[in-house]
Amino acid sequence: MKKAMIISALFFVALNVAHSANAQAFKAALFSEEDGIVKVMAKRDGHTFDLIYQVADEEKVKVNIVNDEQRVVFTEVVRDRDTFRRKYNLDLLPAGEYTFEVTGKYGKYTQRVSVL
Repeated sequence: MKKAMIISALFFVALNVAHSANAQAFKAALFSEEDGIVKVMAKRDGHTFDLIYQVADEEKVKVNIVNDEQRVVFTEVVRDRDTFRRKYNLDLLPAGEYTFEVTGKYGKYTQRVSVL
């Protein structure tokens, strides 16, 4: 029992470290600390998400939400805003996996989310 708990704990730590390393590698490839912040945060209700975008001197940001079949279910372009926070309510979409694609001057940021 004790051995199984230790193995489970080590697996959990390794999984979190690997995920964190991948996220950091992606972030480093797309943005440096000085360049800005892009992130999507899920709300507790399971279908509302906040997009936070902070990149200096940005002229145009394109936001797509893509379903599992690679179809764009929502798109918008935000102009002349180097900092913004948007709430996206996906409660009218079927439950499943979706991808936020945020394209700006430093490239494309993608993040998968689950709609409950």
